[in-house]
Formats: sequence, structure tokens, C-alpha cells
Amino acid sequence: FDLYERTDESDGLSTLYIKQHGKVVKMTASDVTSTAEGKTQLSWDTGDHWDVPEQPNLGNVYYQNGKEMRVYGGTSPRVFPGYALALNGGNLDFYKADNVISNLIVLGSVNIFNYGGGVEKLSGHVTMSSGTGSAMFYGNDGRTLIVDSDISGTGNVKIMLSGTTVSYVRFNGDNSAYAGTIIASSGGKASETGYICFSCPTAA
Repeated sequence: FDLYERTDESDGLSTLYIKQHGKVVKMTASDVTSTAEGKTQLSWDTGDHWDVPEQPNLGNVYYQNGKEMRVYGGTSPRVFPGYALALNGGNLDFYKADNVISNLIVLGSVNIFNYGGGVEKLSGHVTMSSGTGSAMFYGNDGRTLIVDSDISGTGNVKIMLSGTTVSYVRFNGDNSAYAGTIIASSGGKASETGYICFSCPTAA
């Protein structure tokens, strides 16, 4: 699943193209059945939330447009079984400590949360598409979100710290190929505090 840019010589405008690995399978409904720990994450394990009614596999690219995905408990780590997951808006909520997405493509404005409490981790690779790609990584209510994924591309990486207790967002991957803008903010409460670090030497 490759992103490449082509410039029209007549007007000088650039167009972003996607060269896909296999067929593109679209998510048909948000996956918000339950928040209970131990709940099987439906959209990763079955075809219930995809327009191709089968479990995601390495032959396809999976596309979520403005919906919500919740990654529940089960075998650890939780590994996305498709070739790539492309997000164009919506939320990605983690309820399991270790989560692996080999190719996470951010095409629109996406929120990435630690919803399970404690420490949640994302590994693999994140590509921030130019222009529209924007990912908000949340450290909220005393929780820690660790991004071990390598990050590349030029879209915005945003970090939000919120809640009344200390929170952490940690970026431990190889981000040398990332050329976008990093934006840090808080949720607006005077009591909110937290920490952001890159290439962090020890766990939070």
C-alpha cells in the first residue's frame, strides 16, 4: 500500500495517488458493541464490520471512513491481520496493552486513544499522508500511550494531554523519515498535566 505524488506539468498541481496491495475493503459500521475487557474485537477477527464478509487478511487493504474501531482483549499482542489499515477520520480505541498494525495509513483526522487504562502500546509503522493526514494521540486521565511505531510522512502529529492526573504520551520509534508538524495541546482544564517524550530511555 504505497502513497506517491504526481505533478501535472500543465498547471503545476500535485495529486496524491494510492497504489494498493490488494482490494480495498470498507468498514460498514462502527465497532462499539462492548467496552468490556476480554471482549473479542469484532472488526479485526471477523467480517461483521466490513463490506467483504470475511476476517481481514494480508491480501487486502482495509479502509475506515469516519467510524470507530475498538481493539479489545484477546491473544496478546493484538495484531491487525490485514495488509494495511487506512483511516480517514474517526477513532481508534485501544483496550489491550500491546497492539500491532504493520501498516497504519492516516488519510484524515484520526483520534488514537488509550481506553483500557494503564499502559497501552502501538507498534508497527504509521504513515501520515501529506495535506489531510492528522493523528491526535491522547494521554488521558493518568494513562500512558506508548507509540513504538516508526512514523513517516508529512501530515500533522498532534498530542493531547487531558484529565486530572498525570498522563504520558511516548514516541519510541524511528521517526527520522517524518517531516510533518508536531502539535501539543491540553484539554483546557487548569488541573491537567502530563508528559511527552521522544526516544524515551525508560518506561513511564
